[in-house]
Amino acid sequence: VDLGTTNSAVAVIDPTGCPKLVLDSSNGCRTLPSVVAFMLDSAPLMGRPALEQCRENPQNTFHSVKRFIGRSYQQVEKERHEVAYGISATSGGAAALDCPSLGRQILPEEVSAMVLQGIFREHLGS
Repeated sequence: VDLGTTNSAVAVIDPTGCPKLVLDSSNGCRTLPSVVAFMLDSAPLMGRPALEQCRENPQNTFHSVKRFIGRSYQQVEKERHEVAYGISATSGGAAALDCPSLGRQILPEEVSAMVLQGIFREHLGS
């Protein structure tokens, strides 16, 4: 599994350790956008449906979150001006994403975990 900042993908490794095949998702694409959108009235969207929310729901659509993982709010001063969603500090000083739809902060690790879940659902059907 390649959890990318922009897109993620799944590949099968052959017995020699070489990538054999990048798996297509259920819609025929080899990559899944690493994007999660939170909606007021439904479950979070992941991948391409979430990407489509960037214009209509920018404050609740999270992309490029890998750049915030493990970093303090102070360390992401430049990056927080490059995204449409809010970034704030947790009580411990870590960078967190402001999610109005949830009414709370969400950690970038949580969004990345949701992307991984979406990848497994798309490629493994579980």
